[in-house]
Amino acid sequence: MAGCSAIAFRPARLLLSLLVLAVVASAATAIKWSKNGRGYYASNCDFYGNDLVLVRTDHCARVCELVLGCTHWTWNIGKGRKCYLKKGRRSLSDARHLPGRAQCGAKA
Repeated sequence: MAGCSAIAFRPARLLLSLLVLAVVASAATAIKWSKNGRGYYASNCDFYGNDLVLVRTDHCARVCELVLGCTHWTWNIGKGRKCYLKKGRRSLSDARHLPGRAQCGAKA
């Protein structure tokens, strides 16, 4: 048609745009790890699965140190101070961003 301009569909450009968006979104919610003499810890994160035992405590990292088989933990401060002790292999990259009142950590 004369005088009409068509918008070309460019799948490669769309894919690149979505990839850039995903990288920007993940950077905005990246977990910022800190290290102390006992291990790693961060706020606003959770390790899903691999639950060993659930305890109510204000000292989740310390309890994990004392419990045989505990390798990492999630402390949900907002829901009754529940400490989920975790077992098995883990990587810090396994932690997921969880906005709110939760912390997680792992033995060194």
